[in-house]
Amino acid sequence: MFVLPFEISQAPFSLSIRDHVILMGSCFSENIGAKLTGHKFRALINPFGVIYNPISIFKTLQQSVNPQPQEDRIVEADQIYHHWDTHSDLSDPSRETLILKLKKQRELTRTILSQASTLVLSPGTSWVYRHHSDHSIVANCHKVPQKEFTKSLLTVDQITQSYSETISLVRSLNPQLNVVVTISPVRHVRDGLIENNQSKAILIEAVRQIIANDTKASYFPSYEILIDVLRDYRFYKEDMIHPNDQAIDYIWEKFGQSYFDRETQNFIKEWGKLAKSMNHRPFHPETAAHQSFLKSTAKKLQSLADVVDIEEELKAIKKQLLDS
Repeated sequence: MFVLPFEISQAPFSLSIRDHVILMGSCFSENIGAKLTGHKFRALINPFGVIYNPISIFKTLQQSVNPQPQEDRIVEADQIYHHWDTHSDLSDPSRETLILKLKKQRELTRTILSQASTLVLSPGTSWVYRHHSDHSIVANCHKVPQKEFTKSLLTVDQITQSYSETISLVRSLNPQLNVVVTISPVRHVRDGLIENNQSKAILIEAVRQIIANDTKASYFPSYEILIDVLRDYRFYKEDMIHPNDQAIDYIWEKFGQSYFDRETQNFIKEWGKLAKSMNHRPFHPETAAHQSFLKSTAKKLQSLADVVDIEEELKAIKKQLLDS
């Protein structure tokens, strides 16, 4: 046995391959989000880029549901325009282009929120930075000098109150929306190991209270799986901070066992076989055997057409068929 036994309870709601999902938060959201999209889920992943602190995550949700002019939150640094509430992925040399990007992402987020069955939130830290100009929390410092910010820890009450206000607003758009909250297991070592643990402790207590008071929210223990179950550094990348592919695969498996309905679990097994077939690169693609293999794979894909969009995969197979 290479892991500590840990029983994860079945989630109070299920997630279907037919559902829309939106994920927001740390880079861990991108890990799970990539697994979802890789298995044909309709998932929107970090539309405003990676955001670590919960207040900024909630703020982008609020701005998407109830858009307000935010041009005063744009800052220019080294001839690049940034927004204090988003990651630098959205930054641009043109102020006008940045504004258009923000508008597009807010509209997209609002649309997906109105359709989604599940919102996955993955905060990573309770440490926040407030810019001296208005003392507001920023999602990203955008390499602006440290002297322009004040660093502080959020309180449990600040997080839970902001969550309550945000989810109330979001559910005015989609009353049936379920929420999965998971704390990013990635340690913020730049803050210091002691400070990282203080930060995670605040998140853990805040999430406990959130789950206790929101009947449509549940907790997925990705933090405990990596820190307490896997533990060994062989499950980390070379930086000894981020989970490696083996760890992500393990966490993904546990996530599916907890949240996916039976149809979705069966689909994922079938899709895994098909994906392996489609990734196969033959030495002699023109042989009758391989051409027959392609046609058989296309037929299996067609059987899933009423569940997921397989147009892209069918096009890729058609290009390889000699009689197409």
